[in-house]
Amino acid sequence: SEHGRTSGQELGPRPYRSSVLYLGDIGGPTVLLDQAITGGGEQPGMPQRGFAVSPRRNRWLAFSGDLRHGAVAIQRGSAAQRLVVLYNFWRGHVPGPPPC
Repeated sequence: SEHGRTSGQELGPRPYRSSVLYLGDIGGPTVLLDQAITGGGEQPGMPQRGFAVSPRRNRWLAFSGDLRHGAVAIQRGSAAQRLVVLYNFWRGHVPGPPPC
């Protein structure tokens, strides 16, 4: 796609809900934008708001699975690891087996 961006259709099915369980206090935040990835593209075309959630042991972040999100690295070259468990909840879709 143009400018290295992909549409929601190219990314495949999206979970109904996504979540992150932080197992420690180390690492960068999870950034969540108010931009939904849909089969028709991104809505809105340019995110208007964003939220950053810092790791804290036993913190659980849950959000709509169609929202754009990602982890931000803050300690380049650090040996410390950001430890999380990702839980996705699906409606009407069964993910295939892991590729490994």
